[in-house]
Amino acid sequence: MSGFGDIGTENRRVITMEWIFEGVTLIFAGLLTAAVTLAGDDRSTTATAAFIATAALLIVMAVISLLTAGRNTFIAYRLCAPIFSASAILLLAAAAT
Repeated sequence: MSGFGDIGTENRRVITMEWIFEGVTLIFAGLLTAAVTLAGDDRSTTATAAFIATAALLIVMAVISLLTAGRNTFIAYRLCAPIFSASAILLLAAAAT
């Protein structure tokens, strides 16, 4: 099977939108985590809530990646779920301390 062939303009726009959306979401999650850590006590209730919420987001993204792009043969897509999971574990460890 060589692929699905050409896709239409609308589908190409939807795929582009989804890539941008995922990128913006990951940038926001990283900036939120960094801002909470740099702005004050990283052991505060606010920081803990931000770490847990970001970890939950990453776990959801890991599951979605595992069930969709994780089944792709392109290695970069297959690495998304483990990277998201490892990042979530690190954030949960930070929230627990």
